[in-house]
Amino acid sequence: MNIGFINKVYALGQNESIRNVKGTVGGGDVLVAQDEAFKYTWYNEGVIKQFEYLPYVRILAIALLAIMAIIMIFRVLGVRSIFTGKAIQGERTVADSIKRRDTAILNMNRLMDKVVGIVKISGLKLSVQQREYLKYNIERANIRTFGGFRYLTPDEFDSLCKLGTSIGFFIGAFIILFVNAIVGVMFCIISFILCNNVPIVFIRGIVADKDNEIVDNFPDLYLMLHYELMSDSGTPIATTFKSYSRINRSKEMERFVDESINLIDTYGELGATTYIAHKYREIPEVTRLMRLIRQQNEGGDIKSELVGFRKQIIEDKRYRLEKHVDKLVARARASFGLTTLVLVQVILSAMLIYVPDLKLGII
Repeated sequence: MNIGFINKVYALGQNESIRNVKGTVGGGDVLVAQDEAFKYTWYNEGVIKQFEYLPYVRILAIALLAIMAIIMIFRVLGVRSIFTGKAIQGERTVADSIKRRDTAILNMNRLMDKVVGIVKISGLKLSVQQREYLKYNIERANIRTFGGFRYLTPDEFDSLCKLGTSIGFFIGAFIILFVNAIVGVMFCIISFILCNNVPIVFIRGIVADKDNEIVDNFPDLYLMLHYELMSDSGTPIATTFKSYSRINRSKEMERFVDESINLIDTYGELGATTYIAHKYREIPEVTRLMRLIRQQNEGGDIKSELVGFRKQIIEDKRYRLEKHVDKLVARARASFGLTTLVLVQVILSAMLIYVPDLKLGII
């Protein structure tokens, strides 16, 4: 029997020894076992290979210990993060910008207080009606202080106008004394008009444009409210206003809707009608709508008036559309007339160029 595949046998026992070799069979050694008991030893190669990773495990353990030590040191020193420097720098930047803004606001308020104080010393003050009128127009026209931090107050606006007039009078007096009396008087008159009349005319123009923008877009809002008011469904007005804001494309109408919603949230639906009507008191459509809503909340029957209001709104919208179309037609006609005039001029110029070549025999 060929047993050449057996090369070595490791035996463990009380008397360890390699078995005697006696003869060969088929080219292999024949082992002759003695009387001592023996057994084979088995080695787990997977466990042996795992010992190859032992240095890496040691390095990882050392790195973890180092990280834990650094974290403990940071905790002891009160350092929360290694990126704290950048975070602190960002916080400082924000804090500095807020500080600069607050400083600018305080400086502006001090400056305006000084201007108002100078004008008050002169005894020129606004009446209650004038102050209310200026406040309405300033807020509607969105006239703010330098930097846009807040609205100008009526006293500040009036003081700036009077201060500009005073400076103009001073320069005019200088011109009268040292240059020319007529020129100086004209300069004083122009200064008075520019500083007292022009600003309020300019503001009134802005308010009128904004009011017209609201009136032009108001029918769309009212038609959404009309059927809810007719059915008395109890749907909150603020909900309808929010639905309208999704389809609105007018900037001033968006401002009107936002302010109305804020007033409704603050004072309730019934209380807000008074504030909205007062804030937009120069727009008849708004004041009438607020009155109808208030009457309905108080239990009044407004259905017949709602029908008439809807008819009026539709007719006004049709009239505005026709007026807009007429303006477009007038502009088109003016453009056509101007184009015709230019075309005739071009033709005549071209004819004049060739007149010498016609040889008409004119002596």
